[in-house]
Amino acid sequence: MGKEIEKILEARNIAAQKRSFKQEKFRAQSIMVGKVGSGTTEISLRGLDGSYLFIVLHPTEIIELLHQLAANTGCTVDITPREDFASYRSWPNSTQEKNNTGAFVPHATFTAGFEKIGLSDTVSDRDTKAKEHDRAEEIMAANKSANKGRIKGA
Repeated sequence: MGKEIEKILEARNIAAQKRSFKQEKFRAQSIMVGKVGSGTTEISLRGLDGSYLFIVLHPTEIIELLHQLAANTGCTVDITPREDFASYRSWPNSTQEKNNTGAFVPHATFTAGFEKIGLSDTVSDRDTKAKEHDRAEEIMAANKSANKGRIKGA
């Protein structure tokens, strides 16, 4: 009975070593972080064999990742937007107090007109342009009729 258990344990040990070698092949060698667009960030891991694994995160997920990394090392992060922060959205609370930190990332507050960001020539823009064009034509017609009554050379 003891020899059978030893064989079973040895077989399990060999299987575990094989799994370990296999997992080592998929270990990440490097990490890259880059901006994808529209405020999203891509994090890529390059494996030893040159294969890639990546994830695309939106700003709130990035802040959550920063907080998680800090928590894993026993730290807290006080995050405030930079005054010269270039983003596709505004930070209406950029003058917040530095000591006013919470456990979670605050939800984004949309600014007025946020639904028009990234759009060009919307319906309201076309209406406005048409009204401006009509008004310009009225002014030109009025100027023409005013100039007709003038005497040349006077």
